[in-house]
Amino acid sequence: MDQARWDRLVQWPLLAASVLFLLSYSWRVLADLDGPRYTLTFAILVLAWLVFLADYLVNLYLAPQRGRWFITHLFDLLVVFLPVLRPLRLLRLVTMLPVFQKTPGSAVRSRVGLYLVGASSLLICMGALAVLDAERASPRANITTIGDSVWWAFVTVSTMG
Repeated sequence: MDQARWDRLVQWPLLAASVLFLLSYSWRVLADLDGPRYTLTFAILVLAWLVFLADYLVNLYLAPQRGRWFITHLFDLLVVFLPVLRPLRLLRLVTMLPVFQKTPGSAVRSRVGLYLVGASSLLICMGALAVLDAERASPRANITTIGDSVWWAFVTVSTMG
């Protein structure tokens, strides 16, 4: 098996793992779960992590030049260790839509724009969930609602300095 075949085989499972991760993490934070539901979401998050880890390790194994592949695929390594980046895999699905497959020039512009909007939106969403998850339990927290956390994430992403 080569990397191209492996990528075709795992494309949809990786996208499914991304969606499950995003939904599970969102549910876990927004519903402030405990008990069996918390355990279920934890299991889904671990399963998603294992899927991304397995994909990374198999790709590294199948790479003809492992050292070069490792250096050129640092984002894939970050996806394994930084859960906030996993939903970015969803952008691959959207760019496969026929509307983005026009002429080469417009397809590139469409993809760049889509990646920019999609990555920014997912970053704001995941940042809002992460800060709400971290802040909500603190007695001196300023961010205690999803609205506050979305506002914080948006302002943080959209300002410099």
